Amino acid sequence: MNEKNNRWWLLAIPVGLVVAILIAAVAFQVRSGIRVTVENSGTTPLKSVVLHVTGASYNLSNIASGASATARVTPTSESLLEIEITDDDGKFVTLWMQLVL
Repeated sequence: MNEKNNRWWLLAIPVGLVVAILIAAVAFQVRSGIRVTVENSGTTPLKSVVLHVTGASYNLSNIASGASATARVTPTSESLLEIEITDDDGKFVTLWMQLVL
């Protein structure tokens, strides 16, 4: 019986480690923020695109027509996501949406 118990532990340790790593990876993904993609479906470039959330801002720079840019945002609490764009006249245009964590 000792041999069977030893074999069980030889299998249980690696399986336990794999499960622990998977749990840690999922927890990290949840805590590491929200993936935001801005896609320009218009005919002109989006200029100076910046994402704002509670506690941080993320510069996406310019986004060409038909292109997209992605950032992983990490608000410090429930937040609005503000998408700031500069129009052709140099004026700021702000779009927003509610983020609930």
